[in-house]
Amino acid sequence: MYRVVLTGIFIFTVSISSFFSTASAQIQRPDEMKVIGKKVQDATFFDHEGKYFNVYSIFDGSRVVIVSPIFTKCPHTCPLITSSLRKVVEKIYSRGLTNFKVLTISFDDTDTPEDLKKYIEKFNLGEFVERGIWILASGKSDQIKAFLNSFDFRYIKHENGLFDHPNLIAFLSPDGKLSKFIYGFSYQEEDVMNAILEVRDPKIGLRKFSKFILFIGVIGFIATSIFLIYRNFGRSK
Repeated sequence: MYRVVLTGIFIFTVSISSFFSTASAQIQRPDEMKVIGKKVQDATFFDHEGKYFNVYSIFDGSRVVIVSPIFTKCPHTCPLITSSLRKVVEKIYSRGLTNFKVLTISFDDTDTPEDLKKYIEKFNLGEFVERGIWILASGKSDQIKAFLNSFDFRYIKHENGLFDHPNLIAFLSPDGKLSKFIYGFSYQEEDVMNAILEVRDPKIGLRKFSKFILFIGVIGFIATSIFLIYRNFGRSK
């Protein structure tokens, strides 16, 4: 009986892992060395109302843009990505950090404005969309690929209409440069907030790095002092 239970747990765990790994196992993460710090490619997309716009029109010189690549018919990680990001955005806005916006881009070129509307309703994004905080968009295949290639974001479409893809959100500077990725399909408020602050002011990231180096230096000094005291104490015996 015990073995049967363990076997059942193992099968269940493997099944769940397989269910949530549509991208991770087959699609590599972006090569950050190749794309970080570079301006993303402009592209023409349509929003949930069918209005066309250029990506560069989003950059206003003051707000960070969080890009979330998904496809609306995704049954796996995309709903988790959007749900998690929505919760984080709501919390961050409630704390007074408002100098950013979100662009959710569907890389499924069969998605229509109506599909985007349904996605907005499904995840209760209407208020964010109305306030101009959140944009949901899609477009023609060549435009989508040109834009996401500048992130080194790769995806594979299967015959059943589903995709393999990396799970991530990307942070663009107010002038459209790719600055940072956060991977996975569940995000923490502090991680996203810190990323926004660092993208707006790179000095914040440098200060954090300097503090880290200082911390390592202090730990090294303490460890060395303890070692020398211990060694001298041993010699004095």
